[in-house]
Amino acid sequence: MKIFAIVNPIAGGGYAGEIYRSVLKEFEKFDLEFHLTSGPGNATELAKAALENGFTHLVCIGGDGTLNEIVQAIAKSPIILVPISAGTGSDFVKSTNIRDIPSVVEAMNNNTSRSIDLGKITRNGETRYFLNILEVGFGAQVMKRVNSRRKSHDGRSFTSAVLATIPSYRPYEISITHENGSESMKVAEIIIANGRYFGGGMLAAPNADLDDGLLDVHIVKGAGKLQLLTKLRKLKDGRHINDPVVSSMRSSSLKLEGKAPVEIDGEDFGELPVEVGVENNAIRLIN
Repeated sequence: MKIFAIVNPIAGGGYAGEIYRSVLKEFEKFDLEFHLTSGPGNATELAKAALENGFTHLVCIGGDGTLNEIVQAIAKSPIILVPISAGTGSDFVKSTNIRDIPSVVEAMNNNTSRSIDLGKITRNGETRYFLNILEVGFGAQVMKRVNSRRKSHDGRSFTSAVLATIPSYRPYEISITHENGSESMKVAEIIIANGRYFGGGMLAAPNADLDDGLLDVHIVKGAGKLQLLTKLRKLKDGRHINDPVVSSMRSSSLKLEGKAPVEIDGEDFGELPVEVGVENNAIRLIN
């Protein structure tokens, strides 16, 4: 077993940089090599190096954005991904069996893993994978604000960004095409989910499954600012999917057109139009 660890020292407002040495001590008995990222995109390059040099496991000490960079390099490869929660939200791991460092070490000792899906998004010929969740509309605007400021590891970054973004909110005109047809509507938010959580622990897609070959789609119809805040409160425990202004479906293929911001795994992906799909069994995940 050869372990390659990628550490994003600025993830979680510097939290990853504070904890990574103590975390890596738990893996000392394994054949371990680690590297600190030097800037945006470097995690992808490091992950490519891990593949080229025959490492069996890739540990990520960082957040969802760091994981997103890594999966661009290791999709459809045999290397086993080992995510360690150390980011601003670190929401992807909440949909897995990974709970703490001892559970990770136990899984590595037992050499257990599972295959999971990746979402994929394409715009203007550029395709990018996402592990967790894609957002269109208000949530993507919120994430732009979160990413433009110093982040924390306790979830306050998301709350303050929501409150700061609400005053400028307007519904978005979007056209959605899926397996059963197409429709145009005014929306506040579209959640396209492989995992279940976002925004530091909000239950965005309570029924999403990482290996079912489908994406869970929740569309929050156009709403006023006060009404939107009410819907956002329901996101904390997943009650929003039962709200009459929220429509839901499962799909393996979507096309979205209009003018609205997009984010994947907490990172900006510009604006619509985009096409969204699923890559089945694309990642080996520690289990």
